[in-house]
Amino acid sequence: QENKASYLMNCDLWRNFKKGRDFWIMETSTSHAASLESYASPHANGYLRAEAIASYALGGEAFCYWLWRQQRAGCEQPHGSVISAWGKPTIGFQSVLEVEEMRKKVEPFMVATKPQQADIAITYSDQAKAFFQTEPHQQMNFRSLVTNFYNHFVSLGVHRDLIPEKGSLQDYKLLFTPFLPYISDEYRKQAVDFVKSGGTWIVGPLSGGRTKEHTIHTNAALGELEEIAGIEALYTYPMDGTGSVGHAFGEKAPLALWSTVFEHVEQTTVGTIAGGNSDGKAFITESKVGKGKIVHIGSLPVEEDGDSLLMKLIDHYATEAGVSVRTDVTKGTIVAPRIDDEGTQSWVIVNMDGEGGSVTVPVKALDRLTEEMISAGRLEIGPYEYRVLSLLNKG
Repeated sequence: QENKASYLMNCDLWRNFKKGRDFWIMETSTSHAASLESYASPHANGYLRAEAIASYALGGEAFCYWLWRQQRAGCEQPHGSVISAWGKPTIGFQSVLEVEEMRKKVEPFMVATKPQQADIAITYSDQAKAFFQTEPHQQMNFRSLVTNFYNHFVSLGVHRDLIPEKGSLQDYKLLFTPFLPYISDEYRKQAVDFVKSGGTWIVGPLSGGRTKEHTIHTNAALGELEEIAGIEALYTYPMDGTGSVGHAFGEKAPLALWSTVFEHVEQTTVGTIAGGNSDGKAFITESKVGKGKIVHIGSLPVEEDGDSLLMKLIDHYATEAGVSVRTDVTKGTIVAPRIDDEGTQSWVIVNMDGEGGSVTVPVKALDRLTEEMISAGRLEIGPYEYRVLSLLNKG
């Protein structure tokens, strides 16, 4: 449960490897993962069902358990399972029954609809993961960095697609490229074409500073991208412990990790640095290119204030770009939008943290499981509860 952001990120990524093809979750524990070395905390009652319906709503077709029967020998003897090594129901068995009951209820709806494409794409790169294994800086982990960044979108109620580097950018409004040390010529061309057609490309943090051979550029800190965006990167260095504070979007936060500092130019500077070694310089820039714009995030805002700054940044550009596939759902609850062949939009609402939540339903809606009409307005969701609503008179 504490890794729900990572789980949701997997779903948002897997459905975009082969668009139009539902994915299968082949292994998920009924209660807890474990090995002879360690074990995780068991799921709270109700969480497995929430996990399963979130998967189905976000593009999953199958939800399979590991293990079926507990291993009597080997490295995963303590791992959760459906039945024990001695053939009795485990602590997770009742949760499995709840998942199956839910599956039967939602199957007709899921078969008749498909996940709605997001307005926002976030690039996920296994090559970048390899770069961070070679150059981890301060023991940084690519997966953890991306998960923390991704979780801001979930908290904001913004629907998002994670796409591979060669994924199509068609019909997106915003492209985020975080933690991608090497930006290939092919990727850059596709992204710049996207910008020239009216899209917004947000690059960084920690993106663009390495070549294909994992070396440092010799023409400019960020290579050709600086000339395209009309910006100048002055320095790259670690800001940890320097006392540097970033100011942007009415927020301020400490800056950290390996950073790129830009010249402060009135026309392009969005975020400025106060204190530290680069006082008065810029850490966020914005450049008009064609009909769209390129935004560079040169340093990572950190701590609680950093989270607030990043969410303000995401909300600012999402609003500016006219991102409409989003809700005001409370933190800990998600809305997975789906659509049918006639263009009717539906929401699968799932509480994932066991504390309940709420969301504003913008128009009258039909509860697809009870056939009740739901009035427009604030809808409360109980702990680990799920609702399936079709929005009426809304495409």
